[in-house]
Amino acid sequence: MSSKTFDDAGVYRLDRHRALVQTVDFFTPIVDDPFSYGQIAAANSLSDIFAMGGRPLTALNIIGFPADLVPPRVVSSILRGGLAKAAEVGCVIIGGHSIRNPEPIYGLAVTGIVDVRRLTTNAKAHPGDLLVLTKPLGTGIATTAIKRGIASRALGKKVVALMSKINITGAELAELRLVRAATDITGYGLIGHLVLLCRASRVSADIDPAAVPMISQEIGDLIELRCVPEGSRQNLNATTILVDWANTDEARRILLTDAQTSGGLLLCVAEADLENVLRVLRKAGTASAAVIDLPRPVVVDAIRRKLSRIRAAREVPDFESIVTLVRHSIDDLRTSKLLPIINGTGIVIHTNFGRSPLASEAVCAANEIGSGYSNLEYDLAAGERGRRGGYIENALALLCGAEAATVVNNCAAALVLIVRHFIRIKTDVVISRGELVQIGGGFRVGEIIETTGAKLREVGATNKTTLNDYAGAIGPNTAMILKVHRSNFFMSGFVESPSSKEISALARKKRVPFVEDLGSGAIVATEQLGIADHEPTAAEVLKSGVDVTCFSGDKLFGGPQAGIIAGKKRLIAALKREPLFRALRCDKLCLAALQATVDLHLDQATAGIPTLALLQVSESELRRRATAICSRLQELPLKIAIGCGKAKVGGGTLPKSNLSSVTIEITPKNPSLADFAATLRASSPPVIGYIANGRFKLDLRTILPRQDALVVEAIRAACRKTRHHEDREGDEDGI
Repeated sequence: MSSKTFDDAGVYRLDRHRALVQTVDFFTPIVDDPFSYGQIAAANSLSDIFAMGGRPLTALNIIGFPADLVPPRVVSSILRGGLAKAAEVGCVIIGGHSIRNPEPIYGLAVTGIVDVRRLTTNAKAHPGDLLVLTKPLGTGIATTAIKRGIASRALGKKVVALMSKINITGAELAELRLVRAATDITGYGLIGHLVLLCRASRVSADIDPAAVPMISQEIGDLIELRCVPEGSRQNLNATTILVDWANTDEARRILLTDAQTSGGLLLCVAEADLENVLRVLRKAGTASAAVIDLPRPVVVDAIRRKLSRIRAAREVPDFESIVTLVRHSIDDLRTSKLLPIINGTGIVIHTNFGRSPLASEAVCAANEIGSGYSNLEYDLAAGERGRRGGYIENALALLCGAEAATVVNNCAAALVLIVRHFIRIKTDVVISRGELVQIGGGFRVGEIIETTGAKLREVGATNKTTLNDYAGAIGPNTAMILKVHRSNFFMSGFVESPSSKEISALARKKRVPFVEDLGSGAIVATEQLGIADHEPTAAEVLKSGVDVTCFSGDKLFGGPQAGIIAGKKRLIAALKREPLFRALRCDKLCLAALQATVDLHLDQATAGIPTLALLQVSESELRRRATAICSRLQELPLKIAIGCGKAKVGGGTLPKSNLSSVTIEITPKNPSLADFAATLRASSPPVIGYIANGRFKLDLRTILPRQDALVVEAIRAACRKTRHHEDREGDEDGI
């Protein structure tokens, strides 16, 4: 042992087989809860002992704090957290030392013992060893987001649990002689610590960035928002001349150099020992960051329900089968939660997948507003109650070229509100038979309108409606004329329909309100997106004379689910006075995300709106990404090729339009295509593609660039799972 090996702890030999291992570490708080802070700091200090293959014996507390600012109960809670974590691994805290310090610090000076024959150091890695990482990366980014108040609650809980977890498996693996070299991943990040290990062992290392797990997909989103600690940026700069970063995007570079707190162990393992190492890690509960935690009461309830159904059956299966059934039940429950997925279907606005992905500015705005108080209905200038959505209503009116605008929670709600208002005295709603469309979920526009108490006055035929048809239907009981844009289907051949301008002229002459439901919500001319077919915009229909129009916020607008209403000022004001408006109004999170999206439109920064950006990606860029992905999937038991695809806009928008795209086409050697697709759907995040022409396909137009590495890892994991299943079947057959 020497300082040249850059090891995690000092080692003092006692006799032929035993040595003391000693280390010290402390840091400032990274979470608000003092007990959790104590646990994390203790786990971090103990990790150095385990990284050396040792077991901790005793420890001394090291704590500093400003006595005038930190009350004794907080100090006590920190110490209790450290004590609990040390006791977890049989380490006795025998004393310590405290000092006055401008800010709190806490950690442990730990003494452990190790069998020198099983000592794991940085200097024992061999060429050909495989690298195993026991915890996912991203704690530095996550804790920075927590401090800024932009991390989700789920991420906060996950990262605290992860940092509090002790790396005791390092000692267990060393005692089994399954590890040659090891280090714990802390402040220098994965790459920094790996560089030190390589120097000490005089080897080099190859890492596939896509194979390195992150805590959750939210870490990738935070990197996009530039939520990166200064230490991580310094790590990245320091490794520039030491690492060949070819074909590694900036987001992955940041993840690999992220400064970790109480990170996992990086183990160097002989290939022959890999399965045994993974078996030990699985037994210890080490899992991918993709595992989704369920609250204990939910799990208990699911188990009880499943056991109750099993007992009610005529035959009760054996114990192993019961365990399997219960596990499947919990897995089904887990996948029923709202989860992020990777959309490889080629349908850009996919209603089943939540329609439009939000811009990073919208996500950030929702995080910022949702994590604290806001001026939702408060006038900061007057210091009294204000009106909800004042800014966004003005901005929407400006964007739509309208006198006024407002917003409710979805487009169907907007239509119901509008119809309810106009049928207060008169009840008839005139609509073309060719526009009585069915929308998602089996709902039909006609049925939605009738729920308001309106009477439909259908005019024309399915394929042909003339202006005279409208004129002939208008009578003393006509409340309004409604035109519904055929956004989710098209008719060709012997068809006719008057324009909005023609109908509006008739409506003015007859003194009847004219409303047009646009549905798809185009703000930008679709020709600018490289789409040949034209989708009418709100500004266009209002200019043609429409009194009120409504459209969706989560389709071509690219925002959250919302029903945007724009039109004449007196009519919008009347709609907002309707009692139903109170029931349909948007909450603060929707308004925050919508406000950010409107600002992007007004600033003409639509490249930052994911839906519009996905529609405009060039085929050459998609092909470049496909080539990079395929290059990382060589030597797997599958055939892989790059193909040509036809993507769809989706979401009931531009039904005639196809977008040229690029697909990754996979033919697995052993499992069926259906089984391969099911395995990818079970990955985390789930990867959804489609089967066509005897191949499983992923359309890159709907896969976000930051997800490419996750796609690679999911495909590799699917191949590993298939191979493991085949090996197990072989063992059962006695092969």
